[in-house]
Amino acid sequence: EKSRKLIIGTSRDDLRVAEVSLWMDTLDRLREQSDTLETDCAAAKDAVAAAKREIEALYGRSESLSERMRAQDLEAEAGRKRLSEAEAELSRLEDKLGHRFRDRALLETALTHMSADPRRLASYQRLEFLGDRVLGLSVADMLFTTYPQAEEGDMSRRLADLVRKETCAEVATAWELGPNLRLGEGEILAGARKNKAILA
Repeated sequence: EKSRKLIIGTSRDDLRVAEVSLWMDTLDRLREQSDTLETDCAAAKDAVAAAKREIEALYGRSESLSERMRAQDLEAEAGRKRLSEAEAELSRLEDKLGHRFRDRALLETALTHMSADPRRLASYQRLEFLGDRVLGLSVADMLFTTYPQAEEGDMSRRLADLVRKETCAEVATAWELGPNLRLGEGEILAGARKNKAILA
């Protein structure tokens, strides 16, 4: 009511001034809102750009991770293939020996040269010590049984011939033991797979 009385008692020029002033205030508010919107838009653009960079970085890390996982999968597959081939080789060796090992680890140790493993006890050295004695006793028993009339000197000569390095190396070659030996890189390059001392 007061506003209506105020408007009624106001001249046309005053109304125009008031209207212009109102429009000016409205324009000022719109400008302020526009400035705020521009600031908000700029902030939103920055946020979008930052998010895009982060997504690209994540994508790059994801690609890198995927590549690493693919490489690990290929390496694991190659490892499984090598293991399978090694198992097949050991099975073929067992066929040639005419014996199946209950403990495959024992066979693997018997084939491991000290150059393949820095831990000396992981190589065949201890088994070699035992094997030399078992071989000597087994051959001595065979000679004793096979030649009941032979004298000690004759049996000793026969024993020495049968257990000497060259004879053992010939047997190992016949069994194709060389390819199954686990050797260090240096020994492989030096041709140790055919080395009579190692084969024996």
